[in-house]
Amino acid sequence: MVGRPDYDAELIGMLESTVGCPAITTAGAEAAPLTQAATKKLDLLTPYSEQMTLMEKEYLEMTVPGLKVVPHRSLGVSSELAIGDIEPMVAYRESRNIDTDQADALFLSGTNWRTVDVTRLIESDLGMPVFSATLVSMWAALGRLGISGKTGYGSLLDQT
Repeated sequence: MVGRPDYDAELIGMLESTVGCPAITTAGAEAAPLTQAATKKLDLLTPYSEQMTLMEKEYLEMTVPGLKVVPHRSLGVSSELAIGDIEPMVAYRESRNIDTDQADALFLSGTNWRTVDVTRLIESDLGMPVFSATLVSMWAALGRLGISGKTGYGSLLDQT
């Protein structure tokens, strides 16, 4: 997510030619499901610093046609190890504390942030699609491998 949007395609190409199998990146996986869902206004919630969150906001707006990140919130955690220690219910509580009236969907950033267990609950409570870095990565990997039918983790994987 740092750098130009086409860098992910280059990185995927290098990985695939080196190891000889399909590859994805999380940053590269973010645009397709948001575009497919016709998301125009996105709430962004991250565990990162405000600076890193603003970089993600800019990246998402560059890579998803017509997307505007409306409210965004960062938890200000600077250590990847500490992000992994954040309980899943923190994502649930924090998602309920942001103004979702302006948005079509919510994006929970951070592959080390354990959001998968609460995604369906957040979707149910907010009444909108919830995408997370981990789930878009899983969605992209399953799609590349031709695997479908992973239900129970939110609307994105229900569509796989």
